[in-house]
Amino acid sequence: MREIYFRNSSFRSAIRLFIAACVLTYTGPFGTYDALPLIGRLLFWVAAVVVAGGPIHVCVHFLTRKFNQTRRSAIASLIAGVVIGAIPATAAVMTVFAYFIGKSFDMATYPVMWGNVVVIGLVIAVIQFWPRIAHRPATPATQQPPPPPTTSGRNLAQTRSQTNCPFAFKDVAVC
Repeated sequence: MREIYFRNSSFRSAIRLFIAACVLTYTGPFGTYDALPLIGRLLFWVAAVVVAGGPIHVCVHFLTRKFNQTRRSAIASLIAGVVIGAIPATAAVMTVFAYFIGKSFDMATYPVMWGNVVVIGLVIAVIQFWPRIAHRPATPATQQPPPPPTTSGRNLAQTRSQTNCPFAFKDVAVC
C-alpha cells in the first residue's frame, strides 16, 4: 500500500514540478525569454527546476519533518528550508544558465539571483508541501499532567500513610 501511495505522490510531485517549469518557460525570468527559443526555454527550466529543486526540497523536507508541531512552525520551517536550500540552488541555476545561454555570472549578481531563486522556490515549495502543512493544528496541543494512581478514589500514597503499613491494596492493609 505504501508503494502505491509513494508512486502516486511521486507522480503528482513530478507533474507539479513540470507545470512550474512550463509556467517559468512561458514567463521567461532571468532574461531567458529573449535569449532562448521556446523549446530551449522549456529544457532550461526543466533542468533548472530539477537541479535547483533538489537542495531546496531536501532542506524543506528535513525542517518540516523536524519542526511540525503547529502550522506556524511548519510554515516557518518551510520558509527557512527554502532560504537555506536556495544557497546551493542558486549556484546550480547559475551553472545551468551558463551551460544553456553561455553567459557566466560573477559573484556580484549572486545576491540578486539568490533572491529570485528564493521567490520561485518558495512558490514551488508551498505548492509542493501545502498538503503536509495544511492539516497541522494552528496552536500547540496543551498537555495536562496525568492524574496520580488511585485505589478506589483515594491516592495510593494517602492509603499507605493512613494505614502505616507498607503494603496497602484496595483499602485493605496487609501487615
